[in-house]
Amino acid sequence: MNTALHELHLSDASIDVLKTGKFNRRLLSELICHKDFQRFMLDAEIYVDLIADMRVNDMNAVLEAVRQIALMKNGSEENDLHLRTLEVAQIREDEYFGSLIADDLKGILRDIRSEHRPDTMTADEVSFAENIQN
Repeated sequence: MNTALHELHLSDASIDVLKTGKFNRRLLSELICHKDFQRFMLDAEIYVDLIADMRVNDMNAVLEAVRQIALMKNGSEENDLHLRTLEVAQIREDEYFGSLIADDLKGILRDIRSEHRPDTMTADEVSFAENIQN
């Protein structure tokens, strides 16, 4: 309440979204306050700002170079264990970071979900079908 709005460094569009209230404000607050939220934001920043891309590309280039050398020395055996290992060890950034960020968020949401279990606002664990039968 005592923080000047400009100190929050939010865009006008984000302030408009917050003002509409067309989302669960309690859940947003719980997300932001969760112990792992900062890690989630760091992982998102690393992905969005391409911070790790050069390292991933470097690593992939080394693995591919080693694979190509092995191909030239040993011929192109399609089902060679070592060649296939060098191929699948290369990381696809979107898949890796997508999975990393999803895991971060799932962990946070799982914790919040657990905390909500005793809440009166949380759905009953008795199914709709069980309610009808009783």
